[in-house]
Amino acid sequence: MADYVTEHCYRVPYFDAFYYLTHADALIAVGSNDPTYSASKIFPYVLARRPMLVVFSARSPVMAIANAMGCGMRFAFGATGDVDTLSTEIANGWFINGGMRKFVETDANAFLPYTAEGMTRTLRDCFDAAVEGRPMSP
Repeated sequence: MADYVTEHCYRVPYFDAFYYLTHADALIAVGSNDPTYSASKIFPYVLARRPMLVVFSARSPVMAIANAMGCGMRFAFGATGDVDTLSTEIANGWFINGGMRKFVETDANAFLPYTAEGMTRTLRDCFDAAVEGRPMSP
């Protein structure tokens, strides 16, 4: 494995991390068994435009975002009993069938709400609704 993977066990500044992401052959984003875990790293991973493997709880906000954007190869788990099936699917899709070499284009429109412009627009709409005394529209 050491011939294929380079691990950095220390925190690196954002632009260094983004450099590593954009120069990697592929990216792997792995969540936890806590369905509320939401990794902010998913956004720089998407922006890096590299082949990406996403493995998160089916109930994680990250999985919902990744599915909406259509980014990378996505695998969701729900219970510990899913491990055998999931590991076989990942082995076949990512390793054996070459998913680790295939970049999947992200839906740019689905990414817009998470950009600075999109988030600013949402905040503006919230302030407008508060000033006008009306509920936020969905």
